[in-house]
Amino acid sequence: MNTDWEDHIEFITASYFKGKDYILNNKKFFEWQFRNPFSDKHCFTLVRLDERIVAELGYIPTQLKLFDKTVLNINLVNMMALEKYRGKGIGFMMVRDSEKYADICTNTGFGPLTPITRLKWTQLSDMNRYLFVCNAKKVSELAQEPVDETKLASVSELPDSSLISREADDFAGADKLWAEVKEKYPITIERSEKYLNWRYAYHPLLKYHIITMGAETMDYDKQEGMKAMKSFCVVRFEEPEGYKIARILDFISFDDAEEFALNEAVKYCKKEGADLIDFFFTGDFHKEALEKTGFVSAEKYKNLPMLFNPIDRGRTSINFAFKLTNLDYYAEKMNKDKNWYVTKGDGDQDRPN
Repeated sequence: MNTDWEDHIEFITASYFKGKDYILNNKKFFEWQFRNPFSDKHCFTLVRLDERIVAELGYIPTQLKLFDKTVLNINLVNMMALEKYRGKGIGFMMVRDSEKYADICTNTGFGPLTPITRLKWTQLSDMNRYLFVCNAKKVSELAQEPVDETKLASVSELPDSSLISREADDFAGADKLWAEVKEKYPITIERSEKYLNWRYAYHPLLKYHIITMGAETMDYDKQEGMKAMKSFCVVRFEEPEGYKIARILDFISFDDAEEFALNEAVKYCKKEGADLIDFFFTGDFHKEALEKTGFVSAEKYKNLPMLFNPIDRGRTSINFAFKLTNLDYYAEKMNKDKNWYVTKGDGDQDRPN
């Protein structure tokens, strides 16, 4: 008799167009994503009929800052079913069952026929996408139209020149930063050192570049990190054939460090040879600083792909929805876009394939 893992491999190979090469067949990645530090359970649902897996749904538990409270959130991911069982209500059943495991459920990048549209989830606006063009010629090729190179704000124009930046191996020191800056973000994942290290620093397959910023005179210690950290930025590079794309996956900052931090992130990405930098996020957070740094909204470049491995122009945005399952935490203001800060690094929108 097969193990669950062997049956899972068989199911993925049969149900998904990438077959056995799909990332969920990588056991190291699977264990990292679905047995994370925020749950003592394996966060994955299997549906069997006649001993065969016919559908699966995963969920990633995290701590969510919900105004002045911290609640348990699960982000639903990787819902799949064998073709003959699609549209039969199995997905509806799996999503409804998962809702009992958390105070609030979230989902990004879902398709138009997903069950959450029938389960009274609240869909907010799609994520913003901001761009910084480093190589106009190459980005024009990607966008299939002329694109202007972005001018980076000069250091002399920045509001605070007493800051410095360092590339870090992990998020030592982030707990102190988060405790001091979190009130800026009404609803967002609790960015504890534990969460950030799990999500980025200790990812089993992907390399994330962690850029931290703080006071010029601050002490730095390998164990404690930046004692006066004011900002951090997380970047991953993708290199489709002939191009290099820098994806900003997470960014947290005090107001007075935003422009400096983004400026430093751009300089770092340019030094690494990036042709284009992009950043997906919800709400109005950091928009003014992004624009002052030189970023522009991607709305003007309708043909610029979002997916680069391989290049795919069929999808250019990331949607977002949530459902509050513990009504003790209800507040009308949670239905407003401006209160949510969600980035492409949340959930599973940034993964190997």
